[in-house]
Amino acid sequence: MTESNPNPTPSPRLTARQKRALGIVMAAPTLTEGCRLAGICRSTWWAWRKQEAFKDAVAAAEDQLLEEGLARLKGGFLRAVETLEELRVSKNDGVRLQACTVAINHALRAAETLDLRKRVALLEARDKERLNG
Repeated sequence: MTESNPNPTPSPRLTARQKRALGIVMAAPTLTEGCRLAGICRSTWWAWRKQEAFKDAVAAAEDQLLEEGLARLKGGFLRAVETLEELRVSKNDGVRLQACTVAINHALRAAETLDLRKRVALLEARDKERLNG
């Protein structure tokens, strides 16, 4: 998943074994591999997931991994767009068609995402006004 520590400040409510396993499992490519490397059974992992403190720690680690992944994607975004632009003018019809389809699909998804972000912000502002006023 990532080489950085997915949970730099594990909850003090976790056992040392849980803290160790959390870091190993979150860095592994699969849950099965992570559990094997951590020396725990998958059933142990799932039993721990029922504990509120462990569930919170896993969620925090997953959030951090997602943020790190998004930061890396943002870094390569402009290069990817440039490559897509180059492919859109390819002499190969199949490549051009696929590049245009990808560009259109992603542009539509981006527009939907921006629209949803605006709507959520508007709803949050209205909710805040309602609670304060």
